[in-house]
Amino acid sequence: MKPFFSVVLPTYNRAHILKETISSVRNQLFEDWELIIIDDGSSDNTKQVVEQFSKKDSRIKYHYQKNSERSAARNNGINKTKGNYICFIDSDDLYEEGYLNALHKFIQKNESKKGMFFCNVSRLENGVKKKVTYEPIESYANPIEYILLSKETVIPARVCIHEEILKFNQFDETLNVSEDSELFTRVLAKYPMIQFNYYGAIYNIHNENTTNLKNNPFLGQLKSLNKIIRNKSVISFISNRTKKIKFSSCYFGIAKYHLMKKNMFLARYYLILSIVKNIQAKSTKHKLYLLWKGRIS
Repeated sequence: MKPFFSVVLPTYNRAHILKETISSVRNQLFEDWELIIIDDGSSDNTKQVVEQFSKKDSRIKYHYQKNSERSAARNNGINKTKGNYICFIDSDDLYEEGYLNALHKFIQKNESKKGMFFCNVSRLENGVKKKVTYEPIESYANPIEYILLSKETVIPARVCIHEEILKFNQFDETLNVSEDSELFTRVLAKYPMIQFNYYGAIYNIHNENTTNLKNNPFLGQLKSLNKIIRNKSVISFISNRTKKIKFSSCYFGIAKYHLMKKNMFLARYYLILSIVKNIQAKSTKHKLYLLWKGRIS
């Protein structure tokens, strides 16, 4: 029987925290779901951890693939799903136990529209969970600008997309940072973004996050941003102001990374690029001050 929800979970060497993520799906009040776990070439005991659940619950399915990064893992998961709506969760994030139940009711209330639904999110940091302030779509010029400019990233765990949309729109496997934003902008150029004012996802903040400064995530963000603005179906939704803000932010992040590595030449180079990209920004004076002082904060 076709489940209402398919949840795709890519994972790589996260056996030490995977139990909690799987449990957050298994403990859902709504029961009509399947969980597709794609092991992206883990060398730890990920398979054994998953089997502890899958042997007891046939809705949980494990698949191994050669390490190909998370975009490929998510696409592999999408292609194995059977549900009407596809949700995502990363191996370190969590669902609130009432999420899928509330989402199911909300989708039915919206007459099962074919679009991208997304919920509110909480942040879990140092054992403390805090709800992120609700930001309405109407605060931005359009849904694509929401994806690019919202104060809190629309992580995959917040998103649910009709399965027919993802047959023709999948993750770009050349990207491994902000690959979700790149996909979402392509989807939203064609389909509606439907905001679900419910705190259903929990974003786990820790040192292993891809977005941690030590991983220089801004370089990957820059690559994804270039993909986004080169897409003819997407670019018409993005203002010049937004492009300036995003490029300037990427360059500033790269500058901070090089400062952390004590490479002052590259730190100053990318700081200058950040200033030039958005010279009229309120932060320009502060960045010029940092440049003069030879430090970045």
